Amino acid sequence: MQSKASPTITAPPTTAFTDVTNGCDCHAHIIGDDSEFPMDPNRSETPATGSLDHWLDKYRTHLAQLGLTRGVIVHSMIYGLDNSITAEAIARLGRDNFRGVALLTSDVSDEVLDYMAEQGFKGARLNYIHGGVLDWEGAKSLAPRLKSRGMHLQILLHTHMHMVEIAPELMRLPCDVVIDHMGWPDTSAGPDEPGFNTFLRSLETGKMWLKLSAPYRLCNSPYREVDSFVTRTLEVNPERCLWGSDWPYLMRGAAKRPEIEDLTEAFLRVVPVSQRQTVLASNPATLFGF
Repeated sequence: MQSKASPTITAPPTTAFTDVTNGCDCHAHIIGDDSEFPMDPNRSETPATGSLDHWLDKYRTHLAQLGLTRGVIVHSMIYGLDNSITAEAIARLGRDNFRGVALLTSDVSDEVLDYMAEQGFKGARLNYIHGGVLDWEGAKSLAPRLKSRGMHLQILLHTHMHMVEIAPELMRLPCDVVIDHMGWPDTSAGPDEPGFNTFLRSLETGKMWLKLSAPYRLCNSPYREVDSFVTRTLEVNPERCLWGSDWPYLMRGAAKRPEIEDLTEAFLRVVPVSQRQTVLASNPATLFGF
């Protein structure tokens, strides 16, 4: 287990998304004190200290400085299957403007799924790259139960390694599918690479969504290596694109901690003004039911 991460919260520019109404950060994580919300003993990282309220204050500041009023909290693997910290964060922030994505197993009971839907959870996450509590076979069996509750399946994968193989099955799932972190593509291969091209064809149908998030996991600032991927995605289906900060940048591995100014500048550089309301507000409202 790594030593404690210490993410320093740098204030983003107050003018980042002023041209957007009801904008949403569709990918962030919330952490808290281990004494209040026990962490998974098998976690790969111990985050910086602070109570849940402490981190919620930082998160509110993060959103306010971006000019965003809505958010989606993706439950962190640091807490394993105990989604209580994310549920409590949604409750304290307010369910009108905040939603969650949970970590679940395929054998989760209907009662728990119903409860989580009531608490504002709108999806379950599958980590196809690193593995975890939900595997691919389990995700396929869980998908109909997610669909019946208005929930989607969120997947972290490498488009260049996985998409050609699993795209047909993804397209057959009854629920919506959200691909994390731009599909974590091979930036050196470009967007015409077969895996990303397969993803684009799936995106065109409206079945899949893409989070334009975490370019810092793919390359270094100013993140120009991902520009062509974002541009192609917006050309294919701008109504299935979302944006997320990935704040507060947990479990980065070898990736450099980003400055929020660089992340927002990368977005503003390639997303036309005419599409920003769609990506930052209209699309999240559709997927997450705001």
